[in-house]
Amino acid sequence: PFQTVLANVGDAVNDGVDVDINFLVNDHISLGLVASYLFKNEIDEDVAVFDERDPEDLALYLPAGTQLPLTSDTKVSAFAQFSWPVYWFGSGDVYLRMQYSHTGDSWNRLVDNDAAGDEGTGYGGRVKQPAYTLWDLRGGFSSADWEFSAYIDNLTDERAVVFHDTNADLFWGRDNIRTLRPRTYGVSLRRYFR
Repeated sequence: PFQTVLANVGDAVNDGVDVDINFLVNDHISLGLVASYLFKNEIDEDVAVFDERDPEDLALYLPAGTQLPLTSDTKVSAFAQFSWPVYWFGSGDVYLRMQYSHTGDSWNRLVDNDAAGDEGTGYGGRVKQPAYTLWDLRGGFSSADWEFSAYIDNLTDERAVVFHDTNADLFWGRDNIRTLRPRTYGVSLRRYFR
């Protein structure tokens, strides 16, 4: 039960489109969008791996079209930033920035070791990790010599699953689920030397 097959599965296909837009509304407002959408995200052809000790034993079979793991079909990030000039410490800009990001669902692994289906109820089960959305907020002051900012990352405290490992604890039957950091507050102060 503690064995893992590592094999080269050959070619894969990632066909999609990327968009990157930055727009200056006026001297104080800027908007941005980065988006990716994959039309295809899969193994290109059938993969069959045989056990060298027993050439009749098919150790791994993946049909063409199997979706690649840890890769979402959809990713979107956007921001809106408001800034205005001030005359502190010489001169600089005060800014407020709101950021949004969305990551679509993805599989945790390439193959379902126990054929448990989408539920991933057994050891090495293939699980579909859910999509998640994050909001971040940042504000501060920036000049040629100084930058001060305060931020809140993951504003809504989303407990996004980034990896669901179903073969972490075979004895007790527990999974290992890795999540993004919870809501995080902070401040940053930088001094630039030229």
